[in-house]
Amino acid sequence: MPLVPTLKELKQNIMQMDEAELEVNYKMAFDIVMNLSGAILPAIYLILFFWSFITQKVEVTGILVAAVIHLYIMVKSFKMTKEYYK
Repeated sequence: MPLVPTLKELKQNIMQMDEAELEVNYKMAFDIVMNLSGAILPAIYLILFFWSFITQKVEVTGILVAAVIHLYIMVKSFKMTKEYYK
C-alpha cells in the first residue's frame, strides 16, 4: 500500500475484502452518515443559532460549511438510492 494512495487504489483495496469485512464496513459507514445527518449536523445548526443569538453576529461561514456537508450527504444518499432501484 503506497503512502498516499489514490481513490482507485483505495477502491481496489476495499473490493479485495471478504464479504464479512465489507458488510461491517458498510454498516459502519451507514452509522456514520446517519449520526452526522440525524444528530451532529442539527446540533451544529443549533449551536450556531444560539451563538449568533448571543453575539448578535451571523456566523455565515459555519452555517455554509454545515449546509454543504448536509447537502453532500443528501446528494450521495440520493445517488445510492437511484443506483439501488436501477
